Amino acid sequence: ALVEGDEDGVVNWTEVNEALRDALRRVAQKAEMMPDLPEGSTFTVAVELRDDADTPIGHPQHWIPSQPNLQPPNDTSLKQGSSLGGQSTTPIRSVQAGPLFFECWIEQSAPVTS
Repeated sequence: ALVEGDEDGVVNWTEVNEALRDALRRVAQKAEMMPDLPEGSTFTVAVELRDDADTPIGHPQHWIPSQPNLQPPNDTSLKQGSSLGGQSTTPIRSVQAGPLFFECWIEQSAPVTS
């Protein structure tokens, strides 16, 4: 769903909210159709900011970068994290709503053995 501000540059936050809710609903629906996860499974929500983007003003927590094994290749490091590139990736939705752009997908990888 593409939602942009009107002629005055005002963001329609109702549309942004609905786009986010719909994407989360689709993730939940896909998860219900998948087989049960093995004991001890975890999940990750990753947020990537543009390289030149500032963290939110007044945010109560410090931004914590993701673990090195979860980092994608970029301009400063061409190495992909060892935990990326799962065995199965299911695209869910791509959303651009006002100032918000995100993609949702479910990625499953082989269990990490110690």
